[in-house]
Formats: sequence, C-alpha cells, structure tokens
Amino acid sequence: MQVQKDNIRTKILDIAREEFMQCGYQQFSLRNVASQAGISTSNIYNYFKNKNELFLEILNPTFSFIEFVLNHIEESEYFRYHYYFSYEVNKELLNNLIEFVDMNRSSLDLILFKSVGSAVENYKNEIVERYARITIQQIKEEAKKQEGINAGVSDFFVFTICSFYMNLINGIIKSNPSKEQMKIYADEMLDFFFNGWKAVLKF
Repeated sequence: MQVQKDNIRTKILDIAREEFMQCGYQQFSLRNVASQAGISTSNIYNYFKNKNELFLEILNPTFSFIEFVLNHIEESEYFRYHYYFSYEVNKELLNNLIEFVDMNRSSLDLILFKSVGSAVENYKNEIVERYARITIQQIKEEAKKQEGINAGVSDFFVFTICSFYMNLINGIIKSNPSKEQMKIYADEMLDFFFNGWKAVLKF
C-alpha cells in the first residue's frame, strides 16, 4: 500500500508542476490536478495541506540548493581578494551558474514569474538582499586583511550589482536560450565587468 501511496503522491506532483507552469500559482486548480490524476480533490489533502504546500514541495530541491550555496558563501572566505576578483575564478562561477540555471529552468520560471500569491512571491528579492548583505560583510572583513580595499563602498552599489545578477537570470529564463548561448552571454558580461566596453566591442 505504501508503494501505491508514493505513486499517487508522485503523480500529483508531476501533474501539479505542469498545471503551475501553465496557469501560475494564482490560477492553479487542485480540482484540475485531481481530475487528471484520477482521484478526488479531497484525496489530495491526504498528501498536501493546500496548494501552497504543494507548490513549495515542487520547488524544494531548487530552494535547498540555493540555500546550500548561500550558506557556503556566508561561512567561507569566498570573497578573498586575490581569489574572488580574478577573471578565471569569475568565469568558473558563471559557468556554475549556467549549469544551475540550465538544470532548473522550469523551477526558476515558477519562482520568478509564476509565484504571485504564494508564500515565495518575494523570494527573488529576498535572495538579492541576502546576497548583498553577505557581500557587504565579506568586503568589510577582507578590508581588514588586505590593504587598499575600499570598505566604504556604498550599500547601494552592492545591491545594484546583486540585482543585476538576478536580472540576468530573469532574462535568461524569459528568453529561454540554449546552454551554449548562455555561455556567450556570460562571456560578454565577464569581459565587460573586467574590461568595460573596450573589450566587448573589441576596439
């Protein structure tokens, strides 16, 4: 019986993901999911309290990975001056970001564009704010160790850069480019950050 229950739960999750992708959180219908799954709507409540819990369960693997990465950044010497500000390391970081985005396209689409009305509708803003706070703190810590680092860089600037990265992900998910095209975008951005327009336009 447990196997059957697990199968029904998996079926609910698979159908619900497609329903969320098509309708978004606000227009999502548990009745439609139940109909497609061949069960009663009340039976869904044996597995999930409500559609918000169902939504979060679908997105949980993506949330867990993001949390893992942010915790790693926060707890490590991630922003060591000679490490973080090298071209090679930033290229590796962007390649890792591309891998993550490519493997989580549908979940990121749900989070960024189809989560209005859910418990995580402000999640992307919360991530930007958290990443910015971590960056600001790490810069201050690094300035104590490395002479010449400007620990007084404005919070506004840091938040703007962190927002830029989020907007990059927004644009990628919305335009849905191939993985190879994403790598081209990342190379252009990296060249600009390190060399300005001169490198991008090759003059």
